[in-house]
Amino acid sequence: DWSDGDVVFANSTCFEDGLMRDMARQAENLKPGAYFITFTKGLGSDAFETLERKRYRMSWGPATVFVHVRKNHDGSSAAARPLAQIADDDSYNDDAPSDDDETDDDDVEVIGGAGGGGGDGHAG
Repeated sequence: DWSDGDVVFANSTCFEDGLMRDMARQAENLKPGAYFITFTKGLGSDAFETLERKRYRMSWGPATVFVHVRKNHDGSSAAARPLAQIADDDSYNDDAPSDDDETDDDDVEVIGGAGGGGGDGHAG
């Protein structure tokens, strides 16, 4: 029983459809505002809002990462904490910089959520 979890992760790349359905039903017991992260396949549950759907390179190949948040029991959007905007993984581009190129990983854009007020949307 993981219904009291705040963040749940399933490396679901190879999960069959039946397992995904069962997992989504079980996940509906999570409290509003809980995060559920899956790989390759989304939960497919109306009880969750998809905050992020983004493709990344993994050690085994590409995978889409889904970040879901449990909605309130009345179906309204739960007040989710903001997510950090991470730069796209350019590893699929032919002209992507190599590991030897200098990149600036200090800028993180915060998206979603409330409050904070002002600024240029960057932390770092």
